[in-house]
Amino acid sequence: MILQPFINKETKGKNNIHPFLYFGTDNELPDFRRVKKEFDLLYVGNNWYRWRDIKWLMKTVAPIRSRLKRIALMGQYWSKEVMKEFKEATYSEPNLLKKNSIKILGSRVNGITVCFGCPGTA
Repeated sequence: MILQPFINKETKGKNNIHPFLYFGTDNELPDFRRVKKEFDLLYVGNNWYRWRDIKWLMKTVAPIRSRLKRIALMGQYWSKEVMKEFKEATYSEPNLLKKNSIKILGSRVNGITVCFGCPGTA
């Protein structure tokens, strides 16, 4: 048996392959590429020793940045605030994010999912 993530019904006629939900997308979605989305890249998570990774990501997407619509970070410690006891863990460079047109979104309450681009959601 093979369990493999799929976005559509590519497993028809393959009895040993069973599709499952792929990163929160609905397997019944008719055409995933036509869904209007608010962000091309959205990182959801607090900045806890993540600045180096985000800085690497900015450098990596730089050659194609003009093709990407909106990029955002959702969570705590991406803007100016840092935890006094953990300055190194929560360090970021908000001016660099702004220069790269990366929007900073606040945290969400645990257990509440926000679907960006879904009808009727914020």
